[in-house]
Amino acid sequence: MATTSASSAADPVLIERIAGALGVDESLVEKDWHAVRALGAIASVHVPDAIPVFSGGTSLSKGWDLIKRFSEDIDFKVMTPQALSVAQARKLRRVYRAAVLDALADRHFIIQGTADVGNDGRFFSATFTYEAHFPIDRALRRRLKVEMSFVDPALPALARPLQSLVARARSAGAEVAAFRCVDPVETAADKLSALRWRAYARDRQSPKDDPTIVRHLHDLAALEILATADDRFASLARETAQSDARRAKPRDVDWKTMLLDMPERLARDVEWRREYEQLVDAVSFARAEERIGFDAALDGSRRLVAHVLEK
Repeated sequence: MATTSASSAADPVLIERIAGALGVDESLVEKDWHAVRALGAIASVHVPDAIPVFSGGTSLSKGWDLIKRFSEDIDFKVMTPQALSVAQARKLRRVYRAAVLDALADRHFIIQGTADVGNDGRFFSATFTYEAHFPIDRALRRRLKVEMSFVDPALPALARPLQSLVARARSAGAEVAAFRCVDPVETAADKLSALRWRAYARDRQSPKDDPTIVRHLHDLAALEILATADDRFASLARETAQSDARRAKPRDVDWKTMLLDMPERLARDVEWRREYEQLVDAVSFARAEERIGFDAALDGSRRLVAHVLEK
């Protein structure tokens, strides 16, 4: 995965110009630039038998140019050999995690606390701060969360160039020439399942509640045509929902029932609409006529559910 070098601060004047052209807050453009720097750091890590694959909503934006919104996190699925012993696999995960954290530190990302490690090292997340010149937008945290799950993608990954808005404005090349990205069909299946169980299990009173979870609804609407045109989507969405149902609460509701009822639960609770509109208003850089409204996204989710269940 080839990368270009980058300093720890972007040109504030250029950021202001880009933000003005897009009609967004400068802090969003600045964070986009730092996110691509972090991707470059991770791309530079070379640990034999550990291969990161860029996933989640940010991969849809940076890797595939399928959505036009800024993101909080960068997520990865990390491929490792299936033939390793338990001890070998555990050591590989530990070595790779340390290498990633070191690479980010070398690029002047400052970790907040320590990495959160779970499931015998099969998952870890870490939150980093970065050098910022602009007051943070109300919809975005001045930090970058990196999350990695040691699980193979369900579909073949494809190498994609990754470019920040700053590099694009400069007419420069992609900062990361090639980084494996999860197929967007798989991301659509992941997001549909995630929204399904969060619509049931969400507790707004929890200190861990994340109002931006409604981003899945927005992204699914953007992916609807691509997903339903692909023969792999429906079966993969069912498999993902069934797998998630075995480990997520509530377990006393059938996954099909949850999936079918999900759009109506979102429609009945006015807070989902408010959170959606606030998110899109704050982090979308699509033109006004391209923005996906809550009702349109909800209708899209209904069509996706029907497509998955009728196949």
